[in-house]
Amino acid sequence: MFIRSSMLTVLVAGLCTVTADEATAVTPYRVTDLGTLGGTFSYANAINDIGQVTGGAALPNGFTHAFLYTAGAMSDLGTVGGSFSQGEGINHSGQVTGIGATAGGLSHAFLYSGGSMQDLGTLGGSSSFGRDINDSGQVTGQSQLEVISNVRVFLYSGGSLQNLGGTDGRGINNSGQVTGSAGQHAAIFSGGAVQDIHSLGDRSLGRDINASGQVTGSFEDNFFTTQRAFLYSGGSMQDLGSVKTYKSSIGMAINAQGWVVGVAVPGVSDLIDPTHAAERAFLFDSAAMHDLNDLLGASGAGWVLHSANDINDQGQIVGYGTHNGVIRAFLLTPVPEPSTWAMMFAGLGVVGAVAASRCRRRKNLTHANGP
Repeated sequence: MFIRSSMLTVLVAGLCTVTADEATAVTPYRVTDLGTLGGTFSYANAINDIGQVTGGAALPNGFTHAFLYTAGAMSDLGTVGGSFSQGEGINHSGQVTGIGATAGGLSHAFLYSGGSMQDLGTLGGSSSFGRDINDSGQVTGQSQLEVISNVRVFLYSGGSLQNLGGTDGRGINNSGQVTGSAGQHAAIFSGGAVQDIHSLGDRSLGRDINASGQVTGSFEDNFFTTQRAFLYSGGSMQDLGSVKTYKSSIGMAINAQGWVVGVAVPGVSDLIDPTHAAERAFLFDSAAMHDLNDLLGASGAGWVLHSANDINDQGQIVGYGTHNGVIRAFLLTPVPEPSTWAMMFAGLGVVGAVAASRCRRRKNLTHANGP
């Protein structure tokens, strides 16, 4: 089929316009209930770029175990000897870190890899918490020292825990940069140095960091009455506000595009309004804050999304909400899916190449035959 270059230009412009619109949060999402491990509830905490999800889900006996959701099925990851575990972070290989109860009832960070769960131990104290893992298998989190009141950020790498200082480790990128807090300020831990990135409110906490070093988290205002999600980028901390009339928000995760997801929290005055009596999941799409409940299509019937806990580079989002009144882990997938647009652009590239080739042949013939 022959397409004139002018028609191709219009087609390209039209598709580029549509994809630009699709890249914003006005794109609807399809919601999937991830189910449980036989019990009554579940919640999702992390997703990797191939759509594998981890979190916690109830067993028939009521205990909660970490799960791995892959290829449409949820599997039990077990524990480190006790009755409880939950997944907090997952990397591209499907390795999971999180928190598990030991046989003695203590909370320890774990690494799930190759079908088994490994207790990562502590920095000398009784407890530790695994929060995130990068594609190299490095884990960050928080651990008690021998003095119980002292907690420090740790990096698990090369088979051992390293003390990074600070007080809380929450997110790690593939360069090994960690975000969390040092004292009462959000911070980035990198190459043995600690960078204070706090500039809003009285105290703050970094919760996730992307490959570009952008950070999201939350800060508390000077009166400790509200907290707001922030985006740290280009050396400054931006207040992302909240959604609708909600007073507070917490940034939970950030992807490579700088999109942030999290939870909008009602203030005291919101409690008198029944429509604002529960938390609401939000998405910041680099331009504005959006209540994710407003972006669901027909698949959203019966859902209220309460917290968005992670977002991958494909725009998929996980968290928890209530589905017909029951707490469930959810997976949100953009509609149409990113792969659909990739196929369309691939097809468009072929059409463009053919059209350009024909134009060159016609031009060559014109020059050969003279004016």
